[in-house]
Amino acid sequence: MRKYTALIHEAKGCGAGYWAEVEQLPGCYAFSDNLGRLAQDVQDAVEAHVSKLRSSGQPLPDSYEPITTDTRRWQIAVADEETES
Repeated sequence: MRKYTALIHEAKGCGAGYWAEVEQLPGCYAFSDNLGRLAQDVQDAVEAHVSKLRSSGQPLPDSYEPITTDTRRWQIAVADEETES
C-alpha cells in the first residue's frame, strides 16, 4: 500500500470551501465546499492520477510520512498493484 500526503487548505478569496494538493503527485488537486466531500474528491483524484501514471508506464512516486505538523494533512492510500476482478 502506498500513502500519499494531501495538504488541506482553506479557499481564501474564492468563496467558502477547501482545496487539497498532493505533495508527491504534482498536478493532483481537489476542491470542495466542505471537508467531508473533499475527503472523497481527493481520494478520487489520487486514484485517477495513479491510474494514469500506471497506464502510461511511469513509475509511482514513493510514499513517505511528513514530519511537520504545522498544517492540516491527510494520508491517501492506494494499492501497490491494480487487482483484476
